Amino acid sequence: MPYTFTHHEQLSLVGNATGAWATAMNWGAITPQTTTLHGVTCSIYQDPNETAEKASRKKTLLGLSIKALQSAGIMFTNADVQAFHVGFYSTGVSRGVVYSTGLGVAPTVVLMLGKRITEHVISQHHTHAAGGLGNPPRIVADRLHDYYKGRTWDYKRATAISAAQMCELAQAFHEFGHIFHQLHDAREFFLNGDVAMNNLVPLGAVARSIEIPALSTCGRTHISQYCGANDGNSLNEFVAEVFSGIMMGVDWNAVDPTGGVMTHYGAMGGPAVPTPRAPLTRMNDFVQQRCSCVRNDGTGGFGAGKVIW
Repeated sequence: MPYTFTHHEQLSLVGNATGAWATAMNWGAITPQTTTLHGVTCSIYQDPNETAEKASRKKTLLGLSIKALQSAGIMFTNADVQAFHVGFYSTGVSRGVVYSTGLGVAPTVVLMLGKRITEHVISQHHTHAAGGLGNPPRIVADRLHDYYKGRTWDYKRATAISAAQMCELAQAFHEFGHIFHQLHDAREFFLNGDVAMNNLVPLGAVARSIEIPALSTCGRTHISQYCGANDGNSLNEFVAEVFSGIMMGVDWNAVDPTGGVMTHYGAMGGPAVPTPRAPLTRMNDFVQQRCSCVRNDGTGGFGAGKVIW
């Protein structure tokens, strides 16, 4: 830091300013609340339809995320970016976006925390350590929810938070994964985007597209159904899912002893985490995870269950 980009990367970042994320909420009609969390200044835009209770939870989550990212040695400072915009909104998916307002201008970071953060977890029977079945697809955050579910916490020592909060935190780290992927290796991020958009003009994009089947198999086998889709969209999602796991204490080399997860992660520009968290204490329970969770209708059996916290 500060972040440096090539001319081509700068052009891509400038182009990101008109991305689809910008229409997900009416940013211009919302007066932001400027706040500083652990020394990082954020402009928080709260959608009028977002409840005060959920906004409060998301603000707490934002603070927890920033503090953990600082401890990991990867969090940006106020001097590194032009602005840090955070959106709390009641609909749609969450996003992590980086853009620039012009060549040579420091990047602007956008973190959007949508509906799924506070209202969704997939819990289901399955015989696969990672993949599972469901719509929306199972993600690392869902696996972590199941890993922590039903445990007894030592509240005096405050050594852990609830399974629901662990799921929320992992989802926030997923979006930060997209952000740091762009900040640390914009070339690889945009190359993956070229593949996802079938814009195979760069030779690197053609080569990257050939890697999709092997990478998807790796993702589906060890990480999550979400990054195991056999298409270009899984490339950047693979990076964000692995980053989320690293930040939550998943030792991916224990999950995949062949080293395939981290090899793919590095090859696609996955950001290095200087000081990763200590591994989960029951790593085998995460690796050999077998859910036995009731459906949303309480009847049990196979299928996805949606939990409203």
